[in-house]
Amino acid sequence: MNLELGTQLVKFIDVGMYNSELASENVLDDDEMSEEQWGTFDNKKYTQFILESGKEVFNNSYLPQLKSLDLDIISGEAIRVQSPKYYNYGSDELYFDLVIKGTVKESWDKYFENVDQGELNKYLQERNKSYDGFISFMPHSIEELEDLINSGEDDERAFAAILNYELDTNDDNEYQEELLEKVNNDKYLYDFFSEEAEVSEKFVKTFESWKNNK
Repeated sequence: MNLELGTQLVKFIDVGMYNSELASENVLDDDEMSEEQWGTFDNKKYTQFILESGKEVFNNSYLPQLKSLDLDIISGEAIRVQSPKYYNYGSDELYFDLVIKGTVKESWDKYFENVDQGELNKYLQERNKSYDGFISFMPHSIEELEDLINSGEDDERAFAAILNYELDTNDDNEYQEELLEKVNNDKYLYDFFSEEAEVSEKFVKTFESWKNNK
């Protein structure tokens, strides 16, 4: 069975590129860039760079952790970064697919035998509660989670609830640090500008220094 998920449901990393550590102006040092370069900056190329970086973190670190869970996860793939039309109402998200051996209900039945049910129920109640200005659409208890699973109405949301519990309670969860390190290490390997851009002398020296010391 194929499940279409993403960081909008399971925030194992944050690929937000607006007012964040991954914003281009924070990753690419202003002191190294000329005004002309910023004028030819290609946001699509930069987004692709963040996607490729996110894919590596997913493939090399998060997916192996998912496969180790008692959920019969066979494979997975990071697919795309999707950006909102307006950042006031959302952020950039990394979408990924997971393939499980059977159905979500079959995975849940197997997982449920070994999970600490009291801890899971407490987690769902605390993490998924609504508050002023925010309405949660995630299950608030094991009972609600089981109802959602048995209904088959939203397998992705049900599976995400389980993954979030594992991510927040049984995982070292250093994926964001890994992503930031990768982005800052690999940024000199990519060209984020249109063909008209001129690479500044300082940018070239920085790249050559990094390449020689790698």
